[in-house]
Amino acid sequence: MMLLNELLLKGGWINQILLVAYMVINIIIIERVLYFFMKRGRYCQFLKHLTTLIEAGKNITEISPQELPYKRSIYHDLFKRYLALSHESEEKREKLIIVENSNTIASFERGLTPLSVVGALAPMLGLLGTMLGLVKAFKGIELSGGAVDITVLSGGIW
Repeated sequence: MMLLNELLLKGGWINQILLVAYMVINIIIIERVLYFFMKRGRYCQFLKHLTTLIEAGKNITEISPQELPYKRSIYHDLFKRYLALSHESEEKREKLIIVENSNTIASFERGLTPLSVVGALAPMLGLLGTMLGLVKAFKGIELSGGAVDITVLSGGIW
């Protein structure tokens, strides 16, 4: 079995670029998973707690965000924004909530651009590596005077 170091050396600089891209992708994925995990909350339990407070006779504008669970969740953030806009007209409040929701979605999508860039470039780098290997194989054929030997061919393609 070929060791990673041998594979990197055999593939040349293209494999090294692909390895760095792979590490960057994994770091971004781990960061996003942790971010989503922190912001996820539990909608049903949040809503149940909010409903319990309203049924207890509290007006929705009288509820303090500190009384609600999951303080780092998107539901808690959205509720705080709603309370901050409670003095506005309903039409203006809805427009502002839509803007706030767009900002929340943008925060979830933050950091995903490098994933799409690496996802688009990695196959092209792999194809470039294949082409360079073929060029190396044909150069080996040329240097051997046209006598085709499988070991010469496999040296460039492996």
